[in-house]
Amino acid sequence: MKKPWINDIISPNVKDWIAWQGALAFNGASEDDRTGRTVQFFLLREGEDLLSAHPFARYTRRRRGHAGTRFHAVFSPVGGGDPISDEVMLLNWGDGPGGATVKFLLNVEDHHPFMTCKRRSKDGSADTFMGVLMELDDDDEVINQVKRERYEAAQQKLSNVAAMMVKHPHFHQFLLETVGEQQRPWDAEFADRYLKDLLVIDSKAELDGKNKEAQHKFIKLRAAYNEWLDSTKIDRG
Repeated sequence: MKKPWINDIISPNVKDWIAWQGALAFNGASEDDRTGRTVQFFLLREGEDLLSAHPFARYTRRRRGHAGTRFHAVFSPVGGGDPISDEVMLLNWGDGPGGATVKFLLNVEDHHPFMTCKRRSKDGSADTFMGVLMELDDDDEVINQVKRERYEAAQQKLSNVAAMMVKHPHFHQFLLETVGEQQRPWDAEFADRYLKDLLVIDSKAELDGKNKEAQHKFIKLRAAYNEWLDSTKIDRG
């Protein structure tokens, strides 16, 4: 989806700091003393986005399955109106037959900015927004997403990642569903052999060297595996 509207909301020189951007349809709001002020949206995804895992799954994955990631958010009403700018916290997300949803806890002090919005119904369309979110760290500083991904990649040797991955029962189930049944059950030894054949390597240590083709294939496989984990929502323990 093209997003020319992004330049109307945020300066182009900080795009590396954007954690997520996309179209949203209002799906409900609430406020009370116990839960605070919340808002839920449908994600309006198109094309290849529909085949991808839920974009907010990565944030719960980084927190070992828990919500709580904070963002600085800007929600710009489609069709005109003043953007709503606020700090929000990810409460939960869902991805089912009814569509992908995301729910945030707002940090507003005066009034709930979404209480008068119209949600999706049989009689008409919902109020829609173009949203931009920038992740906040514990010191309330915006996280550069490009630098974060580079840092995380540098912290893990691919050989170590591969060694842990081939031993995990979740990966064996992933291979069963994506590669299919074989002459023997998928286990650590068989998964290791499959990985080496796929990457055309004799040792996983080659992933830490100059074999760029094997590294590229492994990164693609790992991304597909992570998307499968996100889509199945299985316990990662």
